[in-house]
Amino acid sequence: MGKMTTHPDEFSVDFDRIYAHNKWFGKDQVMHALSQWSVQLNQDDLIEWTAQYAMNMTHSKTIALVLAGNLPLVGFHDILTALISGHRILCKTSSKDPIHTRLILDMLTQIEPGFVQFLRDYRPQMYHLISFALIILPIIHFQTVFQTPYYPKIIWLPLKL
Repeated sequence: MGKMTTHPDEFSVDFDRIYAHNKWFGKDQVMHALSQWSVQLNQDDLIEWTAQYAMNMTHSKTIALVLAGNLPLVGFHDILTALISGHRILCKTSSKDPIHTRLILDMLTQIEPGFVQFLRDYRPQMYHLISFALIILPIIHFQTVFQTPYYPKIIWLPLKL
């Protein structure tokens, strides 16, 4: 991501494709999202964040992610959280942000080739989300998921802040 912000000209075709797909995702908005994540994704902050949790990498589950698309890379936190905790992801990209998400996932696997084994699938269709243990989704999709009989039971607990 940092390379996209420091050498944006190398990615002009990608920025054009993202904008052509979604006119709300202009280069400035995409660059802002990338720069914010680039600041957050440093070794010290990642170690501090993950040190708070006891991660059991031997019991990896498949987590279905239904990503929002109202902002560039808004679903990246869900992707990062699942991957960094050692789980496989089955990803339904937003129809509003599939190009950007795919590009970032491809970059992640270049940076850390070990992530390839954790990325089962990422497509913009809901119907391919089968065979998963957990699901993370925006509240707008709850109705769809609860009315689908082949999805696992979901218990939603609001976070206590």
